[in-house]
Amino acid sequence: MDNRTAIKELLHKPLWQMTGAEFVTLYTYACTINSDGTVEKPAITQINGVGPLADYCVCSVSQIYKLLREGVLDDAIISRIGKRIVFNGDKARELAQAFMSHRIKEMKYE
Repeated sequence: MDNRTAIKELLHKPLWQMTGAEFVTLYTYACTINSDGTVEKPAITQINGVGPLADYCVCSVSQIYKLLREGVLDDAIISRIGKRIVFNGDKARELAQAFMSHRIKEMKYE
């Protein structure tokens, strides 16, 4: 059962018959709906520069530069004009963690 089917079922279920988890699910869905009925997209966490990205990812600046050099963070770059880089923070953190966990696994098997 996908999320849309579950929401449709919850919309037709009486409130007094819902569990706490069902109510929270329906409430979080209702909070994302705009006044015109469209669903909001989650906001992108924009990080301006390598230093703030290192703070956001809880690693060193040199590690971010290494990941940039190897092309790991290419999908997380929103804008690159000259030396200024704007990153999608959540995507960058996800890519960096996936890369580092893959490297750790490789090091264990060598």
